[in-house]
Amino acid sequence: MQTFEQIKILLDALNKANDSYHNNADSLMSDAEYDKNKDLLIKSYEEILIPKKSKDPVFVKEVEDFLNQVGAEVTVSEWKKAKHKKQMTSLNKVNSEEELVKWANEINDNNYLIMDKVDGGSIDIVYENSKIVQAITRGDGNMGDDITQNVIKMKNIKSTIPGFTGMLKGEIIILREDFETLSLQADCKNARNSAVGTSKRLDGKFSDLLSVFHYDIYDENVEFQTEEEKLLALEKYNLKTCFWKKVTLKNAIEVFNEYENSIRANLNYDIDGMVIRCNSIAKQEEHGMLGSNPKAKIAWKFKPLKKETKILDVEWHIGNSRTITPIALLQPIHMGGVTVSRCSLYNVSFFQEMQFSKNGNVLLVRCNDVIPAILENLDKGHGDLFIIPTKCPECGGMAAIEGKFLKCTNDNCSGLGTGNLKRWIETLEVDSIGPKLIDNLYHSNLVREPADFYKLSKVQLIRLERMGERSATKILKNLKAKTELTMSEFIAGLNMPNFSGQTAKSLEEAGFDSINKIFDAQEHELIKVKGIEIKTARQIIKGMQSKANTIKNLFDVGITIKQEKKFEPTSNILKGLSFCFTGAIQAIRTDGKRFTRDDMHKLVIEDNGVVTESVKKGLSYLVMADPSSTSTKANKARELGISVLSEEDFFKMIG
Repeated sequence: MQTFEQIKILLDALNKANDSYHNNADSLMSDAEYDKNKDLLIKSYEEILIPKKSKDPVFVKEVEDFLNQVGAEVTVSEWKKAKHKKQMTSLNKVNSEEELVKWANEINDNNYLIMDKVDGGSIDIVYENSKIVQAITRGDGNMGDDITQNVIKMKNIKSTIPGFTGMLKGEIIILREDFETLSLQADCKNARNSAVGTSKRLDGKFSDLLSVFHYDIYDENVEFQTEEEKLLALEKYNLKTCFWKKVTLKNAIEVFNEYENSIRANLNYDIDGMVIRCNSIAKQEEHGMLGSNPKAKIAWKFKPLKKETKILDVEWHIGNSRTITPIALLQPIHMGGVTVSRCSLYNVSFFQEMQFSKNGNVLLVRCNDVIPAILENLDKGHGDLFIIPTKCPECGGMAAIEGKFLKCTNDNCSGLGTGNLKRWIETLEVDSIGPKLIDNLYHSNLVREPADFYKLSKVQLIRLERMGERSATKILKNLKAKTELTMSEFIAGLNMPNFSGQTAKSLEEAGFDSINKIFDAQEHELIKVKGIEIKTARQIIKGMQSKANTIKNLFDVGITIKQEKKFEPTSNILKGLSFCFTGAIQAIRTDGKRFTRDDMHKLVIEDNGVVTESVKKGLSYLVMADPSSTSTKANKARELGISVLSEEDFFKMIG
């Protein structure tokens, strides 16, 4: 029997997993692990907490709130919040045929509608007088993020539906071929997380690679009698729907088994189960709610794919920041439509804990398209154990354990090559060049340092796999547009430890306004610059020396440094006031693009105000998209009595 303390730990873990899944598009637990832990919490609630409610009524209420909630509370986000006109509920689950039959007996009906349970992010799309006006994420079911500007770019979305006023409910997903395209340009974990994460990108990038499958409709002018009528209405509007079929209970079981055993592995998108609804809406209303979810709708989840295999060997790969990661080489095994032969072992801490041995048996899990993971070492501590290397696999330099990670101690390790290249492209925000393409260019010996990007030819790019002439032309055009850089962009792009673009800006303002001046600077000169201490000064000197050849080669291919424009005051509206901006800017300029942080800084300086980078005593205003945010900066501002302004109020202030 669990103690109160153990139940509190379990609730905390479930809350964190729930929040991460719904708000950060990241899975801290597998679906099976989450469901297992939640079932344990329910059991503990019924058998332990209710009988002893008087012992800690506040905690029992926390458990009840968790069990009754839908999705997760919307945490700090730069998207504006919006309230759902009709609550977005979730689904109760069953995990076996026996549980489904028990549910069906309670519903006492044999007229159902079955559809695939698409694994993505739920979205509520609102139309008024034929036009789309809002698209809101699930959030906590009552309040979500308004991501309309991204949703209207997605596939299967209609900006107008003649004569329609109401709401559509759908799932944001990414199809297999679009996931491959996205993977070439962005760091992707799995299809589900990538779809949800991409849908909430503030810059809207890659939204056109996402799709929406619709599964429900509410029409102000039509009173639907059945679920079948709703799905037919969606199809009448030429909207893409999930797979659906009208069935009896027996048919539903047959469809589920067919999907679990063969169909789901060959679909062009991820599903993690089937949804079974009572077809009659009157029957649904009659049965009401079970907890916070409709009783007459159920999700029947597929079993996680688990299989035993052997771990044949371990490779050690160096990443972008000197981190050396163990990769398991497995005896190939077929799971969920793919053959799995490799699996990440995450970090040296996990590797030590699991005690893997050569040819040892391991239990592998793969839920739909989630990256394979070793769930258990079945021969833990036995056999010929793999050891942690003492040298970097790339350069041969010394490797040392730092916390959970094994790292190369060599500052000039060749394994940092792709990390340096990715930092350059990310800092300059060069479109069309993602991590996968950079890896491809690096391992094809076409790009080994940032200067090599500017030596690429169209012929070289076209020879790469999945690269067409149009894509190659676009890449070269985007690179050419990034040859005149500010000092802060140039320095930040060089990937030097503790030498950021902001530090470069401080140096420039202090008179170190050229690369040569920074390169020749002495330690005693650097520490006179505000914000630079001895440790940072030494790292600046060491970093510049280590990047001497890289800098020369960048200048040789035509990279130039431009002076950052100094804005002079044109009015005194903000004289004596200081401002700090946090988060992505939501406001739109007259050219249709978002205001940048630099745009906002310019507006303050032009009105004779002062811009600061941090929240500290004496600051006049903290400006952010959502003044009700509970971010670290927002909370600190309130503690110090600093006013938190919305962007709208800031613009009103400057007229």
